[in-house]
Amino acid sequence: MRPSPFLEGRNLFVSHTPIIVTFSRETPFLIQHQHDFVEIAYVAEGEGIHFIENKKFLVSRGDVFIIPRGVAHVFQPFDLLGQHPFKVWNCIYKPEYVHSLPEFAERKQLIDYFIEADSVRNGASWLAFRNKAGLVEPLLRSMYLETQRPSENSPCNLCSSLLNLLSDLSSSTRATDVMPEISEYQYPIHTMLQYMVSHFNKPLTASEISHKAALSLRHFQRLFKQITGASFIKMLQHIRILYSIWLLQHTDRSIQSIGQEVGISDMKHFYYLFQKRLGMTPAAFRIQHDIPFANTFFDELSVWHE
Repeated sequence: MRPSPFLEGRNLFVSHTPIIVTFSRETPFLIQHQHDFVEIAYVAEGEGIHFIENKKFLVSRGDVFIIPRGVAHVFQPFDLLGQHPFKVWNCIYKPEYVHSLPEFAERKQLIDYFIEADSVRNGASWLAFRNKAGLVEPLLRSMYLETQRPSENSPCNLCSSLLNLLSDLSSSTRATDVMPEISEYQYPIHTMLQYMVSHFNKPLTASEISHKAALSLRHFQRLFKQITGASFIKMLQHIRILYSIWLLQHTDRSIQSIGQEVGISDMKHFYYLFQKRLGMTPAAFRIQHDIPFANTFFDELSVWHE
């Protein structure tokens, strides 16, 4: 199995913002990943599937997850056609950043216990809560506004709000052990799409994926097109081009090595697919990397519909 990418907080945090709050529309194309910070994820709109470690759960508005360091997870919209958005609030932080603030010292043990010791003691590496919209959403909105208009008091304000959030959740009934888990054979197209996203650099075939999904090739192809809006090969090409875009924007690797990395070793074919999608060559795109093509691809799902 391909190891999950590991996100490092040093690439996200700066000294004056020990806590980051974001609000995003989830896409079907993110890879299951780990991180070296704590994440509080709150489902604000729509339905989705949460792949976490080797399990998956159907989630909806009001569900909250606390994901410690080193736990692999990813959210995926249930509606893969993009007609019903799936949106999630994320609050991420490193406990040691928060602990270093003098104002935080008296309540420091709450995070140590709630995030680390307690979850391990109960045999779970993550925590979940259901139906917490009224409790969690106002706090996260307030914290988000604080990060958008930072001041010298923002770190203290954010830490205070975070403690209030954790205190409220610590007194709530946990759903970690009772949240209904999706079985191996439920939603096979969603599961296989996540597999494709995690293994797009391999020589995948519809026959191989249909076998993994325990479906006949013909039924798999029909169901895949119905649920995703694209054929298997078109979707695989789209995923590969998306990640080539990311590599062009965020690395200085050669175009040939990027094509090979995303699973397209034939450079003529790679150039053809890239230019067909973006209307320019990979080299031209790299020169204009500040143009937000990647956001367009991730947000406007109609781009890859046949």
